[in-house]
Amino acid sequence: MDKQDAWQRTVLSAACVSNDKTVIEKELRVLENMIEMHEDIECISISFEWL
Repeated sequence: MDKQDAWQRTVLSAACVSNDKTVIEKELRVLENMIEMHEDIECISISFEWL
């Protein structure tokens, strides 16, 4: 995690486990859309990492 000492900043992390990548992609897009729906949240960047 990052930005713990920065005022009005945060880093949000999410983890998903599945044997089907398309299921994970769909769920992460739902999460992304939920974040973007909030007018008081400014999303600077979004990244995905697959292991």
